[in-house]
Amino acid sequence: MTGEAPPTVKPGYCSDHTNQRLVSHHAVGLQRYGPDVETVCPNRDHDDNDRERCRYCGERLIAEGTPAWKVSDRREFCKPNHRLRAFRERTKR
Repeated sequence: MTGEAPPTVKPGYCSDHTNQRLVSHHAVGLQRYGPDVETVCPNRDHDDNDRERCRYCGERLIAEGTPAWKVSDRREFCKPNHRLRAFRERTKR
């Protein structure tokens, strides 16, 4: 395995709801400080703590049991590799 995301990954979509595009906190009515980026799955299957998703693979950004004070409001990707892949996809267009 080369560390690539599986072929079913659609950047910008939730990993649990593959047809659901990620939206900003503001769009779903959650109060957050920091940049307004598309990292929230609006589907009600998630509780508010489980809605934060990686902008590339759609997986959870924050592992269960991680204290809230350890998590940055600016976090958008779950792995540095996903940040790089998202950047490369944006530059291809």
